[in-house]
Amino acid sequence: MNKSSELIDIRSLPTMKDVFDHIMKLYPDWMVNTCDKYSDDYPKLTENWIELSKLSKTSPQKIILVKDFSNDEQLSYAELLYSAGFLVRTIQEFIPCSKCQCALPTKMTYEKLQKLNMRDIPDVWSDTCRNCQV
Repeated sequence: MNKSSELIDIRSLPTMKDVFDHIMKLYPDWMVNTCDKYSDDYPKLTENWIELSKLSKTSPQKIILVKDFSNDEQLSYAELLYSAGFLVRTIQEFIPCSKCQCALPTKMTYEKLQKLNMRDIPDVWSDTCRNCQV
């Protein structure tokens, strides 16, 4: 059986454990980490996630950090996870804080946010949250 024929609507699975088990069976190295939330250093990212969740009539769940999007099936699973309140981001875009595990932009993403003039971001990029640096 090829992977695309195993693509199912994960919302039909009874529990989130079943959803993740199904994805991990197909792509064991794809999901690298999960974060409960964005760092408080980036409130606009959290606001955007809340708004996205409202559009899909869900509530924010977790941020799933994946290796990359190497095929259409992975993109399809990401879309299904989005519709359930999850965010799927690559490890090239976001990393977990080394202390508290909240999602932080990578330096490359931080520089993009600066260019977009995103409000309320730290003056200097760091791989740890401001509160964790104390």
